Amino acid sequence: MYHPQFEVFRNLPEEAVEKLILTLPSRSFAPGDVLLRENDANKWVYLVESGELEAWKGEPKTAGGVKLATLKPGSCFGEMSALNGEAATANIVAATLATVRTMSLDDLPADSAVQTQVTLNLARTLVNRLSNTNSSLKTKHEAELAAMKLVASASAFLTRILTTMSFYMFAMPLIAFIMPLLPTSSLISFFLILVFLWVVTDFMKRAHIKHEHFHVYMHGWPRQVLTGVIWALPFMGVFLVVKIWLAYKDPDTIRVFEPMRGLAAHAKPNYFMWLAFALGYAALSFVQEYIRCIVQATLDMIAIPPTNGSHWKSILVADVCFSSLHMHMGSTFAFLSFIAGLIFGFMFWRVKSYLAVGTAHSAFGVWAIFVIGIPL
Repeated sequence: MYHPQFEVFRNLPEEAVEKLILTLPSRSFAPGDVLLRENDANKWVYLVESGELEAWKGEPKTAGGVKLATLKPGSCFGEMSALNGEAATANIVAATLATVRTMSLDDLPADSAVQTQVTLNLARTLVNRLSNTNSSLKTKHEAELAAMKLVASASAFLTRILTTMSFYMFAMPLIAFIMPLLPTSSLISFFLILVFLWVVTDFMKRAHIKHEHFHVYMHGWPRQVLTGVIWALPFMGVFLVVKIWLAYKDPDTIRVFEPMRGLAAHAKPNYFMWLAFALGYAALSFVQEYIRCIVQATLDMIAIPPTNGSHWKSILVADVCFSSLHMHMGSTFAFLSFIAGLIFGFMFWRVKSYLAVGTAHSAFGVWAIFVIGIPL
């Protein structure tokens, strides 16, 4: 019968090893069976004859557990408790159909080179296993520490955003005083967007947070842009149908295409200014989504443990922040931006791409404001 090269029998004559193995009892286990539990008493050294087993510190296959090793044919386990007489230090679970032989140190020939060599091999295996265990635990603890730092940074970022929003709310009377003196209320929006952009980028720089944590990346950008356009097209069509219906209901004051409606403060069409504002809006749409997507991703990050509905909470809170920054343009515009923000937030959750969401926002916004015209 074929037997693997067991590590505990290294440097021993093959004939002696074969004879000893045949005397050891054999047991078979199905996937998921627990062969040895942490903290249980044990006096056996288990020899893996076939299949694969997993060694876990803590509850197997849970967030609190740490997978220490995968045991393959030729490996052994239980050697620490068998040598020192203490409880087992790990859970051993069958990953596949497995066959295991059990060996007690008393099964070895007394006062022979076999017992000495096996004991030495077990000691070497134990040293290597302790080293690997320490490395696995260190890796897990480092990952947990990094996650805790990221959550702490995310919480601090939200505090900064909310503080900035508070200043915006207190400044509303001043904004209302300044707006009649400006050619368009969009100037206020552009200024606010730039302020919030500085708040976000300055924090990201100081906290040394990677943009990839927030799904902000450029690799595969053509696919991301195409995804954004595909998402925007249905909503652009719906908005066109709504505008046609409004123009039909009120033909004296509303037309289907009103590209200058966003610059209604000007008596005469100024297409140079229209183009400048349209391009500015397209560019700043990416800035707005940069801010909103990072806020939403941050909220997702601190939702511990995440639930089936936690992403909707993140979408809603981020959207409230997003739409609140449009209050100076009127409650109707703020409400429309809230509806659009829910769509963009859902899209961000689905596609996990800031660039795609920014593209959709830019395309839809230019179409709705500077081509069709929003009848406010």
